[in-house]
Amino acid sequence: MGLSGLFRMEAINAGKEQAYGSVIIATPLNMKICAFFSLFLLIIILVFISTYAYTSRTVISGYLTPDKGLSKIYPSQYGIIRKSFVTEGARVKEGDTLFILSSERHTVDSEQASTQEKVSQEIKRRVSSLQRELEAIKRQYASELVTAQQNLVRVDASIQKLNSQKRNLRQVVAITKERLDKYSEIYNENYISLEQKERVREEYIEKNTRLDELEREIINAQQEKTTRQLQITKLKYSTDSDTERTRRELAQLEQDLLENETRREITITAPVSGTVTAINAWEGKYTDGNKSLASIIPDGSRLVAWLYAPGRSIGFIRPESKILLRYQSWPWQKFGQYPATITSVSRSTFTLSELTDELSRSSDFSEDPSFYRIIAEPLSEEVNAYGQTYALRSGARLEASILLDKRTLLEWMFEPILSLKNNNQQ
Repeated sequence: MGLSGLFRMEAINAGKEQAYGSVIIATPLNMKICAFFSLFLLIIILVFISTYAYTSRTVISGYLTPDKGLSKIYPSQYGIIRKSFVTEGARVKEGDTLFILSSERHTVDSEQASTQEKVSQEIKRRVSSLQRELEAIKRQYASELVTAQQNLVRVDASIQKLNSQKRNLRQVVAITKERLDKYSEIYNENYISLEQKERVREEYIEKNTRLDELEREIINAQQEKTTRQLQITKLKYSTDSDTERTRRELAQLEQDLLENETRREITITAPVSGTVTAINAWEGKYTDGNKSLASIIPDGSRLVAWLYAPGRSIGFIRPESKILLRYQSWPWQKFGQYPATITSVSRSTFTLSELTDELSRSSDFSEDPSFYRIIAEPLSEEVNAYGQTYALRSGARLEASILLDKRTLLEWMFEPILSLKNNNQQ
């Protein structure tokens, strides 16, 4: 259906007539300039957000420490520093004397000897007593041994004498037996009387009885000999036991004396060679053994940064990654940041109680219960400020700006959509 079916012909003809010609829209020059400038600016913005990259960062805290560790010097007991042989920054060798610590205690009466000295005197007196007791045991053993050996010799002589008597008596018994046999034969032939025969028979019985008694005496003598021998053996064992007991007591007293003398004055030496720092001891100061007297930085040590990162920041941190260090002693807004390289990242976490006291009290570590330790090596151990160079110090607190994920601005803008797409694909 044409227009004539919808409108009247008069209306159609009226629309065809244009008294002033065709309509032309007039565009000002400044509008064209603005349009071209806006288009150019849009292109620049698109190029910028598609090419310029932004890296997300996280800031973690830590401190500087020598890579070979910091050797802290603790006293083994309480006492007063009598002498100090080191100063801040002094170089020492392993075994050098650092401090002399005295734990000498005195009684109320200052004129009396010190408590440790009185203890030493008492121990020495007991040592002398035990030494005299040991000599007495030796002398008593020697005396009793001589007596026991003499008794044993007498018993041996008695046994030999009894054996000799036994041999002689046996001969007499044999002779008496022969006489009795002859008298019996003669008596049977009626050449002698019965009384004569009985006298010989009584003599034979008497000799036999005497032989039996002699054998019993020999047995008793042999038993006495065995007893004397056991007595000598028992005497030796008893003396050895008393000697060993006395020697053990003597050794214990000598050890107590040595420990007491050691507690009176202790020489504290350097465990490693290096530079002494953080001296917290001076002559006349009392120490309870719970605080370090000084620290030693081992020779050949380099300063490294120990950083502690919470679990939420550890994802993209890898060894060989580059980081920027901010030293609290040198505000980074004015003195800049200093590059460093991560050398290691712990595979397990540290709890808050395992951190040093200074770090555990820091507000940076109050939000997360566990942390990963990151060790980073600064490219330089110096800081440039006002045209001068300053060396970094062990224990200095710092912050590290760690570069995590690097993307273009366009990728950051569409990250939610890209993440949603990747999740749907998975």
